Amino acid sequence: MHAIQQAILDLAEKKNLAKMSLRDIGKAATGQEQYPQKIKYHIDRLINAGYLRIDERRELIERVSAGTNRSGIISLAIVGAANCGPATTFAEERVEGYLQLSKSIVGKDPSGYFTVRAIGNSMNKAKIGGLSIEDGDFVIINGNDLTPRNGDYVLSVIDGLANVKRFFKDVKSGQISLLSESSEDTMPIFIHPDDHLPYFIAGKVKYVLKKPKIKWI
Repeated sequence: MHAIQQAILDLAEKKNLAKMSLRDIGKAATGQEQYPQKIKYHIDRLINAGYLRIDERRELIERVSAGTNRSGIISLAIVGAANCGPATTFAEERVEGYLQLSKSIVGKDPSGYFTVRAIGNSMNKAKIGGLSIEDGDFVIINGNDLTPRNGDYVLSVIDGLANVKRFFKDVKSGQISLLSESSEDTMPIFIHPDDHLPYFIAGKVKYVLKKPKIKWI
């Protein structure tokens, strides 16, 4: 087992990880500042291996014996929300909860995957596995895939603000265009390499889980 994973398990015996930010977990577990995505990766591995268990009702992440998660159901961290229109929502580091889903949705190795909630309908004409992205949907992100190709859907962070868009990059100029695909009139976001704007790709969109539409009788 990785040393950081062991340190996280030791911390989970003393504190409820669900009440801590990823940055705080990393510092408390290792005594040093850690990149939040690295900590999320190790927590995901521990959950999928059955060393940690999520109790959503009690808002608790607790340490358990290995091998309890054998059903094919995995838990992906919900790390906040992302706009589908203008970038106006701050990127979150705190885990809000966990989404239970079939392992077949993300493939054999779910490590590095996480979930964000979509805000707005500015991607409601997108087609990701035949599904659009609408307000309240859960968008599953592959945080290991940081080199998108033109036409891919990505989660990007611009000056600390998270958004989901379709990615295009001009080979000659290096300019990046982040496009909405919407029934609304939403302007693209343009990023030029000379802008020196704090910008990075946080991952590529893998799947969309639609917000349940419940009709009470």
